[in-house]
Amino acid sequence: MAKKKRRKSNKKNDRGKSFIAHSPWSRVVDEASQGWKLRKDLIGKIERRLRGKVIVYFSSFFDEDAMMSDKDAEMIEGMLAVEHSGGKIILILNSAGGSGLAAERIVNVCRSYSDGKFEVIVPHMAKSAATMICFGALWIHMSPTAELGPVDPQVKYHNYSTGEKDWISAQEYVRSYEQLMQKAVSGEAQRIETLVQQLARYDARFIEQHFNL
Repeated sequence: MAKKKRRKSNKKNDRGKSFIAHSPWSRVVDEASQGWKLRKDLIGKIERRLRGKVIVYFSSFFDEDAMMSDKDAEMIEGMLAVEHSGGKIILILNSAGGSGLAAERIVNVCRSYSDGKFEVIVPHMAKSAATMICFGALWIHMSPTAELGPVDPQVKYHNYSTGEKDWISAQEYVRSYEQLMQKAVSGEAQRIETLVQQLARYDARFIEQHFNL
């Protein structure tokens, strides 16, 4: 008798679990957490509709450590080298941006592995360096409320006042260097020592690297 009761109880639990798994609430939770089962079906539909290989790049808009970097380009290339056999690539992109050099590399990687058949889908926002990736694609697909931003790639800068590394505009970094250099060579500064100390904080190689971003 005890065994029969346990079997009945298990059946009830199974029915309860099945109801929860297929309930509208479960779907809401999956959507909020970007559940893999939901994403897998949607990615499959996009691949069939656009006839290409879909890769997804989503990053946080609130965490500075999640800004686009060379590691992301390496990750994408490593994945394509194993998973992609050739043909069109569709990148679903949602990012606040980051390194302009990383964005350029991601474009080069996607173009190389797709024979130039590289497209981007922006469901929400692609800002700064992420906008650069969009401009490197053959086609840009955007939702009615999707946004691109100004091409303003970010670079890591050592903040001497706080001792920490911050993300700042590459253009702002280069522009501030050029302004200091202009003051130093123009003779308008009464004491050159102060300008030399400020210029010592800049790396000329770093400036050259980001000059044309």
